[in-house]
Amino acid sequence: MKPLYAELFLGVGLVMAIENVKGQCIVSQNSQGQLVTTCTVTESRGTTVVQKLYLGSEFLNFPIWQFGSVDIDGNSKGQPCEIAFNVSRDEVSYRLSSDTTRIITGHPVAFTINGAKFSSQPYNVLGIKQRIYFMHLYEGKVKLLRHTKCTLKQSADTNNGYNIAKQDSYVGYYEMIDEYYIQQKYKPLQKVSLTKKSLLRSLGDNAKELEARIPKGQLTVNQVVNLLAHYDGLSTQ
Repeated sequence: MKPLYAELFLGVGLVMAIENVKGQCIVSQNSQGQLVTTCTVTESRGTTVVQKLYLGSEFLNFPIWQFGSVDIDGNSKGQPCEIAFNVSRDEVSYRLSSDTTRIITGHPVAFTINGAKFSSQPYNVLGIKQRIYFMHLYEGKVKLLRHTKCTLKQSADTNNGYNIAKQDSYVGYYEMIDEYYIQQKYKPLQKVSLTKKSLLRSLGDNAKELEARIPKGQLTVNQVVNLLAHYDGLSTQ
């Protein structure tokens, strides 16, 4: 079992490198404005060192480090820090203002990035109960949450959204996929698509009174937030 938290000490000003199965990796931006992950990998039984390029990044933000706060155990208000959220691992790294040379990596109960709130909640993944991170998009009597998945695709896959780049320069690319959930009191999380039919099915009570307000087709997050605010008002009447 991997430890809940790992600590790393760095010299002041040194950029955090990503250690994973692809080797040591650094995220940067190319001349076309695209994110590129460069990994230094040792091959051929440890005798050959090569660099591999991947389009995109497994982190939520760029630059990787952003201003935020971290609530380690759910009982604190959150400690101000610089924070990096690895979406692929569902893992958080942070360095507190009191000691910027010390990087702590683990799974805090909650954290914020530039004011956006994230919390760890139990959810069944392939039949296994795990805790994964959700971003809070709306918090009323009904909550709208978003979970982002990150998958590394091989360069042979098509439709990668990076048509400007030369494909033969990259061995793969990162694909981010957003999933949305409705959370109601005393009910399990319900996965929804941002459509009229899916929202009405997930809300249940008072949904008919909301039906006339929901346009057809794919909805934006802002539209759903406004609809949920109206729905909260209906539930108090």
